Amino acid sequence: MEKIILEGYQNQSFFVESYEINQPKAVVILVHGVAECASRYQQVATILNQAGMNVYIADHIGHGPNVDASALGHWEKGDFDGCIFNVHVLYQQKRKVFPTLPFFLLGHSMGSFMAQKYQYLYPNQFQGIILTGCAKADALFKFGHLFSSLMAMFHKKTTRMPIIDRLSFGAFNKKFRPNQTNCDWLCKDKEICQWYQDTPYVGFVGTAGFYQEFYKNVSKIPNRKYKHVIDQDQPLLLLGGKEDMVSNRGKKLKKLARFYQKQSNQVQYYLFDHLRHEIFNEPEKQEVFDILIPWMEEHL
Repeated sequence: MEKIILEGYQNQSFFVESYEINQPKAVVILVHGVAECASRYQQVATILNQAGMNVYIADHIGHGPNVDASALGHWEKGDFDGCIFNVHVLYQQKRKVFPTLPFFLLGHSMGSFMAQKYQYLYPNQFQGIILTGCAKADALFKFGHLFSSLMAMFHKKTTRMPIIDRLSFGAFNKKFRPNQTNCDWLCKDKEICQWYQDTPYVGFVGTAGFYQEFYKNVSKIPNRKYKHVIDQDQPLLLLGGKEDMVSNRGKKLKKLARFYQKQSNQVQYYLFDHLRHEIFNEPEKQEVFDILIPWMEEHL
């Protein structure tokens, strides 16, 4: 693995983890979720390397071990799209290096929302799109937008908002009582959950500005503007766990799949028994790769 630095949104530098092999047959741009970082996908990248693919993962604005503590988990207005812009900068840089290879966009959780908006802002760049830990926005997301906007009205944008963290991630965790960590909802691997709980640059409580910008965007994805985001022949794969609270045990993932199935005849989805939100970190993760990798190879 190599770390590279690129210049992105508002001329600010961002870090990318680069996992390259000799003579790759495809390139994967992976977009991580909220309150995590690129390094959490080292094992995913290694497995995809073994399947013959280069993998690149950018740390989002306000995320990762290289961000100052005061900036960790903070966004200003426009930073959601700024993260997407950085993904596009990364794509353009790697497309110059590998002009003939197929590219795949893989977005997890918040990254799945970013991947959809990427496709809206920069269409027709990727051979296939994979969304994991995904959901179709509903009334709860819209409530999150309203509540976070109210909090931002009455607090400084840089004020930490543990109440929003409790109402969202805390509520997810209650479904898995008795809890061993505050993030049991992520996966069943307790070592991973403990690391996530103990590591300061992940699992953080975001600021009022962060949650407002986050919910403002995800509550609108997808909407009517996205009806033509996926071409008729655009391969799209949605993967999730039946115990994922973000998708309400898969129900919101199915709704998202049905939304895009109205546009494309190449939309597939799979829900895995007993898997929680982070399907790549579950003990049964090989089941996920047994679906993912053949699907990608089919669409090279």
